[in-house]
Amino acid sequence: WKLIEWFEDGRFELFNVRTDPGETKNVAAANLKKVKDLHERVVKWRKEVHALMPTPNPDFDSTKK
Repeated sequence: WKLIEWFEDGRFELFNVRTDPGETKNVAAANLKKVKDLHERVVKWRKEVHALMPTPNPDFDSTKK
């Protein structure tokens, strides 16, 4: 399994890399229990290793490109 967490909007993508090595089919919606389990594990790991996490940039202006 490969779980991708998008910090921008809080969504997840989940891929079964054994059956879908090209990661073409996001199966998160059909596997919510697996998403929850993997996310809990990665959150625990982040705490254990004191991982630095992204934080919002207060100066970012989405209207400017």
